[in-house]
Amino acid sequence: MKIEQELLIRSDSKCELCGAAEGLAVYEVPPESNGSSDECILVCASCSEQVVFPWSLVYIPPSKPSCLQAS
Repeated sequence: MKIEQELLIRSDSKCELCGAAEGLAVYEVPPESNGSSDECILVCASCSEQVVFPWSLVYIPPSKPSCLQAS
C-alpha cells in the first residue's frame, strides 16, 4: 500500500494537525525520515506552510489581563 493511502486511512482523510479535509499532502518529519508511514504525517497546505516556514508565523501577544487594564 502506498504511504499516502496508509496516511489517509490513519488520519480518516483529514490533516493530522488541524483536521482540515482539503489540500492534503504527505510531510516527512525530520531530521531523519526513511519515508515510512510511521515517520510521515498528512497535513493540509496551511499546516504544511507553518511547519516548513515557522518563522513566517505572526506573533500576536496576548492582551493585558483584566486586572491590569487600569494600570
